[in-house]
Amino acid sequence: KLEEAKKRALNFELESSKYKVENKKLLKPLQDAEQKVMELERQRELLEKEKQSFVNIKKNLAKSVKDLDELKSGHTTLEIAYEKVKQERDDLRERFVDAILEVQQKSNLRSVVLESRVNQLRSDLELRDVQLGELVAMADQEVASVQPINVKLEELLATKN
Repeated sequence: KLEEAKKRALNFELESSKYKVENKKLLKPLQDAEQKVMELERQRELLEKEKQSFVNIKKNLAKSVKDLDELKSGHTTLEIAYEKVKQERDDLRERFVDAILEVQQKSNLRSVVLESRVNQLRSDLELRDVQLGELVAMADQEVASVQPINVKLEELLATKN
């Protein structure tokens, strides 16, 4: 029995030693596999983060595109309004220039008419002065006595005009 126990112990030791050697052989591939699993897990986490980041970027892009479309629409509306206001300004400027030219023409015409009337009145006044001078000479009156008559005639002519 002792021998049998020794034999079993020796067999057990041989088997144990054989398993230890086999264990040592399998330890390196196991460590490599565990390391690979850790690396793949890390890559999976990075991919999940990138996927979430991509989803967020996609949402932001969609919002930015929508905002850009709204801004383009607003810009187009403002451009149309600007062109309308610009056209109104140009029309007003043209009407203003036309009105100024018309006023200048009327003013020039009135000036010519008034100048003509003034010249006519002067010549009429000169004629009357000559006629009055002849009357005074005929009547042998003094110039001083005719002066009030001249003033009255000038006043009368001024009120007529």
